[in-house]
Amino acid sequence: MGEESQSLTSRPIRISLQAKILAAVVLCLLAPLVVMGVYLLRHNEAILGEKIQETLSNQLFRKASQLDEWMNERLREASRWSASFIVFEGVESLSRPGADVQRTRVDLRDYLESVLGHYPVYESLFITDLQGNVLSATSTEELEPWARELLKAIPAGRSTIVSPLRRSERLERPTLLVLRVIQGRGDHPIGYFGERLDLRELAVFLSDSSPEPGPTFWLLDEEGRVLLKGGVILTMDARLGDFEKGDVLIEGSKIAAVGPNLQASATIVDASSMIVMPVTPTARSKVVGWPGRVASSL
Repeated sequence: MGEESQSLTSRPIRISLQAKILAAVVLCLLAPLVVMGVYLLRHNEAILGEKIQETLSNQLFRKASQLDEWMNERLREASRWSASFIVFEGVESLSRPGADVQRTRVDLRDYLESVLGHYPVYESLFITDLQGNVLSATSTEELEPWARELLKAIPAGRSTIVSPLRRSERLERPTLLVLRVIQGRGDHPIGYFGERLDLRELAVFLSDSSPEPGPTFWLLDEEGRVLLKGGVILTMDARLGDFEKGDVLIEGSKIAAVGPNLQASATIVDASSMIVMPVTPTARSKVVGWPGRVASSL
């Protein structure tokens, strides 16, 4: 009985000719399908990657163009206001012996306040002398040390400076300045007209006003996550603070994490030389490139 069992277990398994033919046919059919499936998968991944790059480039180009136009308008305003007779005469008067300094400063402040009332994009307007000392302003003003250094480094023949986006120790948050030379008699500089931009207004400007949702779904990975790397982060939240170089992790329509050197499985977007800020408390972050200006020193 034992020998019979051993004989049964050691007997080789025989596959019929029909089964071999069937297996060969199935293999011939499946192999091309598998190869074609792998090819199509890789091809689709390449197409999706190109679509992501194209969509992101178009979105950033559109926003960068809008931001450039917005900033050019601020430069034109600085040029116009710095050439105002009230500003020119007021700064000239302050340099003359025996001038009524208090009255002149009040006149300048009244002019600045009348202008500011029509332009909410500015946090404040102010006028300084050539050393950066504030002569008159719509609110308590003082040039930051880094802003004074910018005044010293103005190239000859240049009349307008747009500061990098820098943190103000006095304000305890990032700020952005536009400084325009005030020309005196004989085209000699006698001071500077300053604009301190309200970054909250800039955030509102950068928000999408179109009712049509943008094609941001192309940025999402299979789990709906995007990681913005290396940008200047303006959280608009005093508890979180701001980051001169940081990352933002977005999951779906929510900001999941903010901080330096975040690590996550997500679609990576290089946000270096860009500003990242929320456009509303619950919105996705907005990424805006501004090469050579805001992004130059963040």
